[in-house]
Amino acid sequence: MSTATSPSSLLTNLFYLGGARLTVVCMNLVTTSFMARALGVESYGILNFSLSYVAYFIIVVGLGYDTLVTRDVAHDPSRTQRIVEGVLAVRTVLAALCIVAMALGLIVLDRPALTNAAIMVHAITLVSVSIGLSSVFQGLQDMRTIALREFGTSLINLVATLTLIRASGDVVLAVAIGSLTQLSMNLLIMRKYRHHFGTPTLRLPRAEDLHFARQSLPFFWLGLLIAVTYNLHFVLLGLMRSEAEVGYFAAGWKLFNFAIILPNLLSALFLPRIAQLRDKPEQRATTTLAAMQAILITILPITLLGQGVVTPILLVLFGPGYLPAASVLDMLFLSALAVGINVGLGMPLIALGRQGILLRAVAIGAGIGIVANAILVPEYGIEGAAVATLLTEAVTLVVLLLNRPDMPLRAVAGFGLRCLVAVLPAAWLTHWLSAGPLQGQPALPALALAGAAGGVAYLLLLPVAGIRPLRVLADLRSLR
Repeated sequence: MSTATSPSSLLTNLFYLGGARLTVVCMNLVTTSFMARALGVESYGILNFSLSYVAYFIIVVGLGYDTLVTRDVAHDPSRTQRIVEGVLAVRTVLAALCIVAMALGLIVLDRPALTNAAIMVHAITLVSVSIGLSSVFQGLQDMRTIALREFGTSLINLVATLTLIRASGDVVLAVAIGSLTQLSMNLLIMRKYRHHFGTPTLRLPRAEDLHFARQSLPFFWLGLLIAVTYNLHFVLLGLMRSEAEVGYFAAGWKLFNFAIILPNLLSALFLPRIAQLRDKPEQRATTTLAAMQAILITILPITLLGQGVVTPILLVLFGPGYLPAASVLDMLFLSALAVGINVGLGMPLIALGRQGILLRAVAIGAGIGIVANAILVPEYGIEGAAVATLLTEAVTLVVLLLNRPDMPLRAVAGFGLRCLVAVLPAAWLTHWLSAGPLQGQPALPALALAGAAGGVAYLLLLPVAGIRPLRVLADLRSLR
């Protein structure tokens, strides 16, 4: 039985996982666009309300294990089998308890029958989470397996959605497609694990399993706080406003999530590598700086150029019925920028076992966000939810910076300022084209032309600002 894989260079892993996620983003955009149009605003709101409700139970079943497993497997692959058997034992019990709790919670909420049905189908999702082992292969830096899982999940979702979803009444079917697809992919990951490590023993949790579970609790609380702040908008909008507003905000939120894909991808690549360098401070500092530079050089154009093409993006992906979401998308793009930086600052803290600092920052940000949502959403609806999101991420960022994260901040700030010098004129050009010469033109050509012009301008201005993109790639290639 093999217990480890040979680590590839970060650039090689970026090629596999980045290529997969780029393809996944394209497929998910098509899936999201088709589903939002086919279901309509209200049913799309029901879909996202059910996802937000179940998200809290998913966090409980996950128990923060994924990050801990990735870090500990990367640091000591010989512990993989022992870790996995304990994780499966605890998660299986949690999944059973959460399915019961989820059903009882619906009695208290007293939602429409269609919403209740959509929520209960998510029991499949909880089973899927309980057997998920992607974090093992992430810790082993086997990004090909992760890439294949993500590609397969998105492809099946796309084909099934285009084939089966036809009208607003298909919302439960839409939930089933997503849940069954995730379950099938996790079963394939389990099959690969069995090939390398043997079949894990199914058993009840033991004392050592509970000890490991206690180690994962900081990551659980971190995930729970993020889930609360990221899903509270939908719950409050659904309870206090309308399904239509949930649908509008869901359209903007989907684009917010697309915007932060690259920072999360880079975090997934660098986390196990930094965990391996705990006792090598010089190499760790070099790797950490490279990670933050890669995040900054990508998240700045994604968010600031994105602000210039809000209207054509919504028209292309969701249709004119979702244009009310334009009022919140500008703020959500700024929130995505803050999230990208927060991901970069938090990643080395997790890798080095200093997750308490990250937990404290997220907790303070979440507290501000909860209060802001409670005050703003009932009165201002989706605009209030967007402001609360921006406040949450901005406060988290400030607290992280004040706690001196394990990061060469001066070098990071200098690099970020140079990226900003390059991106601001490009963002102005994108906005001017979209609001001026291309206004009134078909949405897709307008989006393509304005976005391409801004992107090319950014790439041309980077060397002027003192940044050579090819040098950044070369630095990634040299890291293993």
